[in-house]
Amino acid sequence: MLVAPGITLNASIDRSHTNINVTGLPQQGKYDLTQVGMSGAIESGPWTVSGALVSGVAEVSSTRDTPGGPATAHYGGDLWGALADVSYYVALGRLRIVPRIGTDWLRSRTEPYSEAGGLLPASVPSLTISRARIFAGGQIGNFWLIDRTMFDISAYGRVVDVVSYNAPPFLLAAASGFAIGQTIQPPTESRWGYETGATASLRLSPLARLYATYDARFRGGFESQGGSIGVEFRW
Repeated sequence: MLVAPGITLNASIDRSHTNINVTGLPQQGKYDLTQVGMSGAIESGPWTVSGALVSGVAEVSSTRDTPGGPATAHYGGDLWGALADVSYYVALGRLRIVPRIGTDWLRSRTEPYSEAGGLLPASVPSLTISRARIFAGGQIGNFWLIDRTMFDISAYGRVVDVVSYNAPPFLLAAASGFAIGQTIQPPTESRWGYETGATASLRLSPLARLYATYDARFRGGFESQGGSIGVEFRW
């Protein structure tokens, strides 16, 4: 929504379903995540200041095979996230260069749960993990007009510094029967990382476009790559 010249507000809702299979172990999980987001931007000349706030609710199920049969659990969770950044648009004909700096924050919480069934089902307390980061990088892009159809391609890269990461250890205990509890340290994220990606877009009309995106995340001991293709309609 354009609320004033140079000022926009946006709202979005997303529902996703994810399946997880642990490599080399008889463990599976799935979760349904519903997220609601609000964002906005203020443009003044080549400068743009933008921000976003996201809230999500998850429904989680897990199962693992044991000598006494499967142990299953069902529990919930929630998340909050926020982002703010500043960018400067440099136009060089059809070429554009957009340096950008910003910060983001994320907090996720899972409810306590106890497994049912199986041999020595586990009991896990509530867990809250939070992270704050700063990042700096930029985007470079170009567009072409082909028979009144605009084709745009861009790529970005940025360096990320995790300035705060809170993932406290928790006690894994037996939900029934006797077993010695074990303290578990959740996975932690390396301080420095690099993110990159690219987008290609074909505008079919002022209100419709086709697009393809690729994104990659690189951390110490961690790598994630993904892509998507889709169509966007506006009204």
